[in-house]
Amino acid sequence: EAPDSWTHSLLKCLPKFSGAEKTKDMRPLALQNVLMKWVTTTIMVQLADVFPQIIPREQKGFVPGRHMIDHLMFARSEWEAHPDQIMVAIDFQKAYDSVTFPMLKVSLLYVGLPVAYVSVLMSVMSGPVMFCVGKGFVPGEVLRPQSGIRQGDPLSPLLFDVVTIFLIYDFKRLHVTVRILMYADDILLCIPGRLESQVSDLRALIYCLQVFGYFSGLRVNFEKTYAVVKISDPDVPQPKAVGGITVKPYVKYLGALVGNLTVAACYAPVLAKMLSRARTVASLSLGMAERAYLFASWVAPVVYLTARAYAPTEHVISQLNMIHRVALDLTTWHLTMPILALPVTEGGFGQ
Repeated sequence: EAPDSWTHSLLKCLPKFSGAEKTKDMRPLALQNVLMKWVTTTIMVQLADVFPQIIPREQKGFVPGRHMIDHLMFARSEWEAHPDQIMVAIDFQKAYDSVTFPMLKVSLLYVGLPVAYVSVLMSVMSGPVMFCVGKGFVPGEVLRPQSGIRQGDPLSPLLFDVVTIFLIYDFKRLHVTVRILMYADDILLCIPGRLESQVSDLRALIYCLQVFGYFSGLRVNFEKTYAVVKISDPDVPQPKAVGGITVKPYVKYLGALVGNLTVAACYAPVLAKMLSRARTVASLSLGMAERAYLFASWVAPVVYLTARAYAPTEHVISQLNMIHRVALDLTTWHLTMPILALPVTEGGFGQ
């Protein structure tokens, strides 16, 4: 086992929004010491080639060689391919910090990791913690966590993926028609077929989730879990809920919108976020080159995933051009993207 001096860490609770006071509105972040990061990084490097082989293809979160865009593209094609469809975006209550240690240990042993590795990992996860309160004040009492995978550890995302292996296998044992899309704790269930069979399958999946949550600590947050329903029969009314899940016109998965939406509506939240960032860039005292760099590294990436899933319309492209000009503080010049992209030798800005 790793000695306590190696695993000692601070835990800072960051508010999810301004004015948050309740525990449920806090996001715990572990501040690890160098020795602990060295141990976990070494183990992660040694197991880097193993994880892609033991983690099912349905789980793409932080697994080398797997990308979230694959899930987004599949979700869109699945929605368009079936005339009748239910998609459910599952939300967990405090995913990482609620995983039980017995479930984590059983999962690691189940996938065949050596007992020595599991012992080291469990000693690292259960190492002593001092809570960092307020502005740097650290109480003297040392606590030992009884559950949770520490956010801030480079190995934590992959450990979480290992825990979800049981959930994926449980879903498959149900023999229901479902496509499982996972990216860490972000889950999208795609259920094709007629509404009656969809509801029956969904209830079986929800029950499976509840059983899994009882043992793993990963409990579904039904207040933030939503479904979107696609019905081909115009005489069948749109339900307000299916299987106890609230129905909305769309669901949000990995930052993209899926459901009964136009392309413009899919881009709307992305463009709003880009515009907000572009205005922040424009407010800074920076030169043209610095603004262009910030736009390319901080503003533009917001749209990448959505653009790969949905081809932008001319109106969306026009909005992107406007946002680019806002970031460069060139809104009164009426410059277009082609001009900005021209090299300096040809009269452009080379952006």
